[in-house]
Amino acid sequence: MKKVVILISILGMIACSVTPEKLRNSEPKFEISSDKSSEQLAMCISEGWENTNVLGGSPVVNYRLTSYGNTVSLVIGGSISHLADIKSTPKGSTVSVYSDVPVIGMDLSLTVVLNCQS
Repeated sequence: MKKVVILISILGMIACSVTPEKLRNSEPKFEISSDKSSEQLAMCISEGWENTNVLGGSPVVNYRLTSYGNTVSLVIGGSISHLADIKSTPKGSTVSVYSDVPVIGMDLSLTVVLNCQS
């Protein structure tokens, strides 16, 4: 019986977990352009998200190079909370930020992205 409860709990967590693909299929929180390169923005967002205080655990930041630029994801409590797709453009880059985290007030993780633009 104990094994069944554990198995059901694990399957429930897997079914509810957010993937990058699920976030990208949702409406972005915002999209902005910058004269900074995708690499500069990705580093800034990564550093900012690593230093953001969050409830529910320590933040884990994943940063990777993509065919279009860079992607940075913020994982809290084992689930992706925020995703930034940063695309290289001739004049710098564009950033699309996705999140499915309900927030009351200002989302500090989104503020980090905005602050990296200047």
